[in-house]
Parts: sequence; structure tokens; C-alpha cells
Amino acid sequence: MSLKEDLLPHLDPNELPDPYPKIAKLIGMENAMALAEYYGGTYLYFRKVDEALRKARDKLIREEFNGYNHKELARRFDLSETWVRNIVGERDNNQMSLFPDMDQQASTG
Repeated sequence: MSLKEDLLPHLDPNELPDPYPKIAKLIGMENAMALAEYYGGTYLYFRKVDEALRKARDKLIREEFNGYNHKELARRFDLSETWVRNIVGERDNNQMSLFPDMDQQASTG
């Protein structure tokens, strides 16, 4: 065992400089110290993962869509049924268009 490993159980996360106390609470003291050692002295920026989560959600919706379960998927993923239709690539033909002339031109091509 190294000196750092011997001292780890005796470290109080609240005595560490920011942002380590919060990191230690999230991922554990040992992992927080590994991050500190690897990235210490550098600026580390964590990008939001919203786009990746959205892509994963949309993929899952397309995989689970059976042609009839719009409402179920909308409830499960906290979306509107229209949004589920958009994700699965299904157009709601009962919905009024904002540009009916353009829709008619597109269909007559």
C-alpha cells in the first residue's frame, strides 16, 4: 500500500477544496481522489448529456413502437402523442396544416 492509500480512509471529504466534496459524495472518495490526481491543476468542463439522452430515448421509442402504442409511449417518456409520432416518422393526417397551399402543391408535385 502506498502512503496515499493509507491516508484515504482518514480523509474527510468536507475538508477537501471545492468541488471535491460534492464529487466524493456522488462517486465515492476513492474515485474523487483518482479524478483529482489525473485532472488536478487543470480546468475540467463536463458537457451536458441532454442530446445523447434524447437520441437514446428516440431510438428506444422507435424500437418499442408497434404502430398502435403512441399513447403508452407518450406517457412513459413524458411526451405528447404528436411528438411520439414525429419521432417514429408518422405524420398525423388529422392535424391542420399552417400552410395548406404548400401541402397541396407538394402532393401534386
